[in-house]
Amino acid sequence: MLVFEVLVFSAAIIVIYLYWSSSIDISQGSKPEVRANAKATTKTTKTTKTIEGFSNGQLPNISMCPSQSRSFVGKNGDDLCCDGNPAGTSCEGKIICTLSSTSGKDHPSCAEYLEEYYRKKAREVCIRSLPNYYEDTNGKGFCTNSRLNLELNGPTNKNADKCSVGDRGMTNPESCDVKRELERMPCPSRNCKKIALEERRGLPVIFQATFRDSSNITRSCYDTNSVQNFWHSIFGEEWKSKTSHINPDRNIMFCDVSKKYYVDKSIDKSQVDL
Repeated sequence: MLVFEVLVFSAAIIVIYLYWSSSIDISQGSKPEVRANAKATTKTTKTTKTIEGFSNGQLPNISMCPSQSRSFVGKNGDDLCCDGNPAGTSCEGKIICTLSSTSGKDHPSCAEYLEEYYRKKAREVCIRSLPNYYEDTNGKGFCTNSRLNLELNGPTNKNADKCSVGDRGMTNPESCDVKRELERMPCPSRNCKKIALEERRGLPVIFQATFRDSSNITRSCYDTNSVQNFWHSIFGEEWKSKTSHINPDRNIMFCDVSKKYYVDKSIDKSQVDL
């Protein structure tokens, strides 16, 4: 409870601190969520191999075309997935996989197609702690630390950690962009806790670290770059002049200074702004 109370109190303090010198009015913005529709079919497919991060020893069971593709029945009666517009028994685009059978000489099974596609996307967008990529039934992408279910559209463990791909970028605490930067943020001391604070929807998050100082007292500080990005979004090109009274090289609210003062003891009280 102590750490939770410290986090809540610290979040309130930084909002007051950031807005102290300005009376500008900021309107809250939000972006509508865009969801892609996928058409379901009733056929299933089998695959002959299992892959780390996917079906945990069981064969995937795909019953719908991958996101952004459409199902149609080919000339031989197979259920196929087209990345363009189906035209009768043909595809105005590329046939990417089949729902009716295992991979053959003409088309891969949709399970194998998704596994390969997910591996590629994971290398591009996922982070070390959340290495497995998937897309839900609406085509929205995520990274998770859980194996995927047999439909390959969600984690086996529904309570597993995950992050969203391409969802509001650095303004969403649960986005993979934010999680990646949070992983990179240095901690002032060992076993510190790092979180992303969403002070206002539509504005960049602020990274906060909670740690124990050399006297084992709980302290909080903020990542310099994330605070300055927040200021830039509030004040625009005038952000430096609007915040000139706050020196990131001296102010104790920033983690670099806080670490030197509270943990390393490499600077004294005369060298910081408390």
